[in-house]
Amino acid sequence: MKLSPYHESEGRCVSALHQSTGYSFSLTWVKSKDGEEFELLYRVLSLGTLERVALGWMMDEIMFSTSMCPIFFERISRVIK
Repeated sequence: MKLSPYHESEGRCVSALHQSTGYSFSLTWVKSKDGEEFELLYRVLSLGTLERVALGWMMDEIMFSTSMCPIFFERISRVIK
């Protein structure tokens, strides 16, 4: 997976591209509602060839805590294998 950092008005971002499938998404660091911690906002950019096998959550915008990153990437890796 190729990762590329960039900056948006919402905050710092990283885009991820799985080159063999074309699946890509962005993760944006945003302040939580209480303003004390940062959370990650997932947005799909392209499902590529995973369109037919992608799980429902892969198409949604998702906000999650940084402590959930290992679980997030584990679930993605199950689909792109």
